[in-house]
Amino acid sequence: MKHFDIHEWSDFARGLGDEASRQAMTDHLASGCARCDAALSAVQRVVTLAQNELDWQPPVHAVRSVKAFFALNLPERAPKLKSLALQLAFDSFMEPAPAGIRSLDTTSRHLVYYAQNYALDLRLDYEPQSHALHLGGEILDRQFGPVANIPAFLFADDQVVSRSTSGELGQFDLHCEQEGKLRLCLVMNDDESIDISLDSRRRRPANAPAH
Repeated sequence: MKHFDIHEWSDFARGLGDEASRQAMTDHLASGCARCDAALSAVQRVVTLAQNELDWQPPVHAVRSVKAFFALNLPERAPKLKSLALQLAFDSFMEPAPAGIRSLDTTSRHLVYYAQNYALDLRLDYEPQSHALHLGGEILDRQFGPVANIPAFLFADDQVVSRSTSGELGQFDLHCEQEGKLRLCLVMNDDESIDISLDSRRRRPANAPAH
């Protein structure tokens, strides 16, 4: 009995080959050849898997995050994302110290920014006796609410040290184990970003008002 090899069954499973060859292979299967039937079954599973892969598309937020990462790490000559104009609405470091207290060793800082129709709520927590910084944030559209799937990057001296993506409630978390020129970047779309330089000071400014 003449058997057909895996390459021939591969063409057969994909509908390739001349009519005479395909008829001969069909007749061969009808004769009850278990070996060739098993070969065809294996090839058909691969073909089905490959066809399903053609219909699969990666999640939009995953593509956006990867594109943002590469855009932020392109050479200086490459076009940069346009930074949205920022308005600082609140800074806990500028709040008055309680009466009778001249200074506070502050390990947490709360910031609120507005950028066009977005509101960005940030909390910076510094771990005592270390350079570690935890940054928790929430990005909101002031009309429609939380904004999900926004890539967030934390830079230290122009190097990405932490990255995240906003969740369904617009929240994201970043962590840094080093000091330096810290910068937060949120990629809002293919052209625009929110960029914030973060003051790495641990203490309340000396000129903060007191009651």
